[in-house]
Amino acid sequence: MFIVAIKYMLTFVFSIIFQMEQIKRANKLFSTDCIFLRKSLNIPVIAEKPSLFNGLSLLDSPENECQEDSNAAVEEVVSPPANRTSPPSSPETGRPEVTQDEELSAKDFLHRLDLQIKRSTQAAKRLKEEEYLRHEEDDSYATSSYQH
Repeated sequence: MFIVAIKYMLTFVFSIIFQMEQIKRANKLFSTDCIFLRKSLNIPVIAEKPSLFNGLSLLDSPENECQEDSNAAVEEVVSPPANRTSPPSSPETGRPEVTQDEELSAKDFLHRLDLQIKRSTQAAKRLKEEEYLRHEEDDSYATSSYQH
């Protein structure tokens, strides 16, 4: 029961931190700025499911690069069940048993987190390369337009 409580507490804390970061980003606040000192705040509303590719096209996604990642990455929608009862308790200890589904969901969460970090890293590298190429093009135009 304690493990389940920690799991849900961490999920709640991460969602609050994520929401606060979204609000700060929407209002162009720095981490040292306080949101409580502003007279008004823009609250972002997500109308559609966000893309996890962070600027990568579908062909550039890590699933297409690594076959084992594509087999392991399963899209899962997490929604709380309507009538959830407490997990069955063990007759000897009286503590609820942790089911394999809960362990699997933690594993899935960490796997998705790893994939998202990998995608973000690849997107950052790709954007850096594009910026470098754009800078190279600008330099070539600047030197070619110079006349003696």
